[in-house]
Amino acid sequence: MKELTYKARNGLVLDLNYKPEVFCEDITKLTNEEWLQNRRTGIGGSDYGILYGLSIFKTARDLFKDKLGYTPYWEPKNNWFTLEVGHALEELVAKAFYERTGYKPYAVRKMFRHPVYYWMIADVDYFVDIRDSEGNIRTYILEIKTTSYQNKDKWGDDFAPQIPPSYILQGRSYACVTNVSGIIYACLYDNKIDSLIIRTLERDLDEEAELIEAGRHFWQDYVESGIEPPYTEVGKAVKLSAKKWIAPSKNSTIFEIDGNDNVVNGDEVEGSYEEVFAKIDSLKEKSAALDKQKQDCEKEITRLQAVIEANIGEEKDCIINLAKRNKNVGITFDEKFKESVPVSRIRDLKKFDKDLYDYLIGISFIKQETSKNIKFYDKIKARV
Repeated sequence: MKELTYKARNGLVLDLNYKPEVFCEDITKLTNEEWLQNRRTGIGGSDYGILYGLSIFKTARDLFKDKLGYTPYWEPKNNWFTLEVGHALEELVAKAFYERTGYKPYAVRKMFRHPVYYWMIADVDYFVDIRDSEGNIRTYILEIKTTSYQNKDKWGDDFAPQIPPSYILQGRSYACVTNVSGIIYACLYDNKIDSLIIRTLERDLDEEAELIEAGRHFWQDYVESGIEPPYTEVGKAVKLSAKKWIAPSKNSTIFEIDGNDNVVNGDEVEGSYEEVFAKIDSLKEKSAALDKQKQDCEKEITRLQAVIEANIGEEKDCIINLAKRNKNVGITFDEKFKESVPVSRIRDLKKFDKDLYDYLIGISFIKQETSKNIKFYDKIKARV
């Protein structure tokens, strides 16, 4: 085999002549607990979003405790139904991908491990082989995703395609473990084959090297050393994490803490309780001011868009060319229906004609008023 190495921008030299190790031959034979135990032997693709602080539900400390088999005192209600629906649709989405592209996916129900970076593991949905322009067969991972219509914008559009950041990390991790050419994402957001979003991500060895180092730091410096990682995340994830690992109190005894004591002796928070609470109060005031600023901005945006709408006059879709800004702004008009009956009128009707009131309530009587709605969206000029 031809020797092939690559020196990444972080200085890591990658040997690209390898095949992944298989440490579980058939995951379909595993119980859920056995599958979880295998997952605890390394860092899976979906774990990297947590390590990079992208999850709003889990922190690196939660991941650390999970890998060591800790049981939390409290767990938020999981979205088991959504997860089960996504799992049940995997085969259907794979068929839709085949129908759309002509490339036939194939499943390999194994668990893989990187032969050098042993903390990196992968449990892949499907693989697909594609012939490139030179006639060579290139293997890609096919990642199956589902989402709602409301969230499909996270995948961009044909003018500016996107992939959610946590899925990018997941895909790059899998590509690194399995040593394939790249990742193809097939995401279904509706029950029509035309609603299948397809995105391709070619392999990036510099990004892989960053993932390898992030994984090494977490696995060797925290998991293998038994040292809890600090809370470096922001927002809801830390609050949920703290709740998970605090044992419930058996009484409601109140105890006092000196405000001059340090909150945490470590990297998570700096300062005394007095200083931290002062910072909290300051941030609350700043947040309130920003909320007011946001409301004012939204009102002004609405006013300016209304001026543009009135200036256009006719309710037709159009493109406004903004040459100086090197982009276009698309404007579309669509009809909306406001469906409502004032509660006061319903009550009046009940007083004067009880039979008619009961009849109309029985058939869910509504009044429809047609209105027009204008939508603005940006397009890159060069791609219009």
